[in-house]
Amino acid sequence: MRFPDFSSTADIFVADADGSSEVNITNHPAEDGCPRWSPVDDRILLSSDRAGETGQDAYVMHADGSDVTRLTFAKGTELCPDWSSDGRRIAFGQFGNRNPGLYVMNADGRGAHRIYSNGFAFQPSWSSDGGWLTFHRWHGGALDVYVIRSDGSDLAPVTRLKELAQNPNWTPF
Repeated sequence: MRFPDFSSTADIFVADADGSSEVNITNHPAEDGCPRWSPVDDRILLSSDRAGETGQDAYVMHADGSDVTRLTFAKGTELCPDWSSDGRRIAFGQFGNRNPGLYVMNADGRGAHRIYSNGFAFQPSWSSDGGWLTFHRWHGGALDVYVIRSDGSDLAPVTRLKELAQNPNWTPF
């Protein structure tokens, strides 16, 4: 089994579970980050500024770094996208443009629609059943964690720390 290495700020590496056989799979002058393995095949979802525009976009590539495909094209930043557990949908937060919020799209990049629009949202994480998302929300000087149904209903705060809440994820049990 191979795992993405999250320690790099510019490239994405994969290595065996014991840390051996490390390979740089992006080796690009762009800032590549937030790798997420597809739950159904050998593809990796990532954020990158490789288009040379302001901000980052969502990309997908094969685990060997080949066939890099840009999925989002909005002026702004799509930071740390995430796969649904069936690999059919991708969630991403968007900020730095006129339409900030939390979006869901098909895994091929089509059909993007905003499910949350009140503040900057980023770093989504899907529940295992695909029915819910957690995400960070920046609002009023605080970075809190929220949950929302994948259709955009039932928004609820998880934290109200008025501090930096980090890396919301779902547990498998």
